[in-house]
Amino acid sequence: MLGSLVMRHVILSAVLISTAVTTLAHARGPRYEANIVRTTHGIPHITASNWRGIGYGVAYAYAQDNLCMLAEEFVTVAGERSLHFGPAQKAVVGFDLIDNIAADVFFRGVIDLPKLRTTIAPRTSASVQLREGYVAGYNKLLRDLGPANVPIACRGKAWVRPITMDDMLRIGEKQALLAGSLAVAGAAPPITGQPVQGASLGLPQLHETGVGSNGWAFGAETTANKRGVLVGNPHFPWTGPSRFYQLHVTIPGVIDVMGATLGGGPIPTIGFNKDMAWTHTVTAARHFTIFELKLDPTDATIAERVEAFVDGMELCNGFGELVDPIEQRSRFARDQ
Repeated sequence: MLGSLVMRHVILSAVLISTAVTTLAHARGPRYEANIVRTTHGIPHITASNWRGIGYGVAYAYAQDNLCMLAEEFVTVAGERSLHFGPAQKAVVGFDLIDNIAADVFFRGVIDLPKLRTTIAPRTSASVQLREGYVAGYNKLLRDLGPANVPIACRGKAWVRPITMDDMLRIGEKQALLAGSLAVAGAAPPITGQPVQGASLGLPQLHETGVGSNGWAFGAETTANKRGVLVGNPHFPWTGPSRFYQLHVTIPGVIDVMGATLGGGPIPTIGFNKDMAWTHTVTAARHFTIFELKLDPTDATIAERVEAFVDGMELCNGFGELVDPIEQRSRFARDQ
């Protein structure tokens, strides 16, 4: 299961490759250390003594295998695709192909970075330490490679840069939107100046969403070896940052999990340990909330008033908001 042939054994720590240089690099901050063993087919097995070390090793290993793709993903969630790749080009965002300017408008409009910064847990929490380690591990690989050894696909590109905690907050938010509002990133606007047409207000049926996956669990009474079996088939793509990446992470006495994660994920999100296994699949639950946007009856690109209520309490109230994505794109491009 873990592979029989050891391919590479890498130690990332304050004594990695160049003892003096790396020790100095981390002397004034948290110590990051991880042990990476690659087995059959290059699967990385990351061992560390704490959560920072796990994030450190996962980022280093993932970027070794997918540096250009991950660097581009950080560009995408920062809303900078048009700046680096041109507004007319298209890319897969989530699961759909949309143009760069639509992607930029979406991520800059939806991801509230100042708000995300206020929700960060104390630095002692595992989630924060994983992210801090991921930032350090990604940046460590960039330093180890140097500009001349970056993969040819992105060598010399300005968008291949060190990352910060802000990048991790953005990419985490993007993953949370994968099966949700990210689906409307490329939504078409109404026709300027046309009267508002009546429309039904409701949620699509599950079979209309275009999202699906499978997961099966079999108990010991149904299997030949009398042990439980979990089969996960999440229907994620075979390419791109939403492709699952197999890895094994261990903190002795704390966690020992093998599974898969997505680009920018510091820990397996589906997988197994010695006691249990887990996966995820599409749910039939209605977990989206509808808000009605009141438009000007003579021009569907203008909102007269928008209100949001929860349990009868008004949360926000806005007037005269520009809702035409084409005009938003034009202004966005003009300001670049």
